[in-house]
Amino acid sequence: MGAWGTGPFDNDGAGDFVWTVTDGGGLSVIEDAFDHVLEAGGEDLEAPSAEEAIAAAAIVARLKDGAPLADEVEAWIASEQPKVTDTLIAKARHALQRVMTAPSELLELWQESDEFPAFQAGIGALLQRLG
Repeated sequence: MGAWGTGPFDNDGAGDFVWTVTDGGGLSVIEDAFDHVLEAGGEDLEAPSAEEAIAAAAIVARLKDGAPLADEVEAWIASEQPKVTDTLIAKARHALQRVMTAPSELLELWQESDEFPAFQAGIGALLQRLG
């Protein structure tokens, strides 16, 4: 796993996801990321899917509360002016909750790390921002 950090965009998968969103994928790609995680149900949730859902949730939180993100996300928001819905916010919350529920490969990887408390706090902060 490359460029692995506790923030929502601190890994290669999230970086690729942001590019997909800002290069024309938009809110439909964000919603797809949530749907993919939620459709996993009780099956093992793979880390790349979880990483994308976390990045997507951070973007939705930004659309909800205005806290700035990376320049490419801000440029996309300024250009496209996407509107976040209550349904999308709810999906973001549920997807984050699923990421933090076993079986989740990303959760297991972080639980094995000394940085787990920081990762867990970051998810908690995103959940709080999403209301």
